[in-house]
Amino acid sequence: MVTIKIVIEGGVMPGNKIEAQTFVNSEKLRESFYKLLTQVVSPEYFNLEIEMGAGEKNAGKLFKERIQKNHCSLLIDLDGAKDKRTTKIETLELEEYADFVFFMIQKMESWILSQPDSIEKGMSFYKREKRHLLLANDEIFQKHPTEIVHPDDKLNTILSRFYTFKKREKIKKKKYGKLKDAPLFIKNLDANKLRETFEDVENLFGFLEKTMHNKLQM
Repeated sequence: MVTIKIVIEGGVMPGNKIEAQTFVNSEKLRESFYKLLTQVVSPEYFNLEIEMGAGEKNAGKLFKERIQKNHCSLLIDLDGAKDKRTTKIETLELEEYADFVFFMIQKMESWILSQPDSIEKGMSFYKREKRHLLLANDEIFQKHPTEIVHPDDKLNTILSRFYTFKKREKIKKKKYGKLKDAPLFIKNLDANKLRETFEDVENLFGFLEKTMHNKLQM
């Protein structure tokens, strides 16, 4: 079976000093991206391999190693608006591989904020406050997701506004934990809606579809 490989920024690398739960959460993040991307890459015909690359520098290094041996692409946070693409590619010394590099703009959390339903589904085990209010009507969602600066902070704000849990008989506001919570949201994203919202998602999915078509013709 033909393999399609993607290195994604996020998670942690295996190591002796990594706490077991941290590694488990990292694997859940990888699995959530797999569930999302297999909406585009059919597992019936292709073996989709996703490797979490931890930080952007390490992800870039892994990608450059993997692409020498196999067809591979890279998905990383841009940490800014779309006009920062060139700067980011130059900073990570990826100019030679620019056609295989795709960005989450501004960050992975922008994808999550683009679909409030994914937040509702992911937080179904927490108590929903302000039940009379629609999540999507919150002021944070009134901007296009690519224009939301520090979307991870904004996601944290949304969770603390609308979700609580009880710990030691005390009611606490839910806070966003990237490794713990992101998998709950990513796996509930709709790939078609995502590609309609983000130019780089459309480019990534188009690249994957073209790759699949070419490999089927071989």
